Amino acid sequence: MKTDAYRAANKYLESEDLAIRALESQDVMFCWEVEHDSSQWLYNGMQAPCSLRQIEHFVKEYSPEPFASGQLRMVLMLRRDPSARERNTDNFLEYENYPGYENIGLVDLFGISAVNSSAQIGVYVLPPFRDKGYGSQAVSLIGKYAHDVLNIRTLLAKVASANHASIRMFEKAGYNRCGLLSDWLRIAGRTHDLLLYQIILTDE
Repeated sequence: MKTDAYRAANKYLESEDLAIRALESQDVMFCWEVEHDSSQWLYNGMQAPCSLRQIEHFVKEYSPEPFASGQLRMVLMLRRDPSARERNTDNFLEYENYPGYENIGLVDLFGISAVNSSAQIGVYVLPPFRDKGYGSQAVSLIGKYAHDVLNIRTLLAKVASANHASIRMFEKAGYNRCGLLSDWLRIAGRTHDLLLYQIILTDE
């Protein structure tokens, strides 16, 4: 079990409220829940839900070697308010190494290139936890980790122009709009631009 001293010394992937951790076998149902949020399909390019069997296979075969697999999927957790925990324990799964934390989202790095020191980033936050700043905090945490540990120099996010929440999230985290693909997406019968957001990671 991780101690408070360990957490204080571990400056990567953790903040006062959040922790970003590795994918575990227990996360199959959580990943299934995320993939079945149909409100996000039009923004992330999905056209059909993933089956539980497909997700089980992904988690079982998942490789944590980012440069070998080209991707890194991690779970975003929030330190649970003790009073809220006492009031409601429905769907609360506690992990031994993260007591008092609950899953609130997923963070992805993909298209990871050692040659170009670059990667793309995607963040999903469960609906009850949106518009609270957790997404922007997660983006900043993963950026520091990508720079200091993976030696990534630049991160790129692709965001549909209709996805205002994601635009706010990346802009709040310091990303700059660097490109626009006009009428690139067709969402619910209407065309939308695809916006490109980039951050150049520094030592600061």
